[in-house]
Amino acid sequence: MRNDMKQESDHSPLLWSVVIAIFGLATIAFFIIAGNAKKQEISFSCSSEFTSILDIQNTKKELHGIMLITSYNSGHLSLSVQGKLKSDDGEFAVNRKLFFRYARPLGHTAGVFMLTPDGREKSPDDEATDAIDYLFFDAYERADKLYMLKHLNEETVLIGDNFSPRFACVMNHFAS
Repeated sequence: MRNDMKQESDHSPLLWSVVIAIFGLATIAFFIIAGNAKKQEISFSCSSEFTSILDIQNTKKELHGIMLITSYNSGHLSLSVQGKLKSDDGEFAVNRKLFFRYARPLGHTAGVFMLTPDGREKSPDDEATDAIDYLFFDAYERADKLYMLKHLNEETVLIGDNFSPRFACVMNHFAS
């Protein structure tokens, strides 16, 4: 009987070592997963003055204004546009906000996000046609399109599609 007792006591430290190793690996895995979830979020606010010329319904239109892009919740961002639309039909005020959900698709590098339109607010003084929303991220033309979001430096964010940059904006630093 003494031999059996000795074997049990020999397994006890080994068993505790295995339990501690499994617990340690689980803890490390948790922190890696939690860290990667944070890396998939974007947090910034940036603004830019812009001019875009486009062709809508065979009419040349020029849109000039200020754009503000803000991430406001985990997985959500908004694009606010205020400016003037000039065309053959006249000059129209533009004052709207487009909302998007974003997610980083599996297998893509950091900075690549899939944007999905998530609504729009149009101010009562916005007189422009809804077709100009296509200019910004192809908002209602094509859902789930991939976009690159790249910080060029601490002050500048570049936003583009698979082919070229579409917008560059300067970071807004709000005093706390």
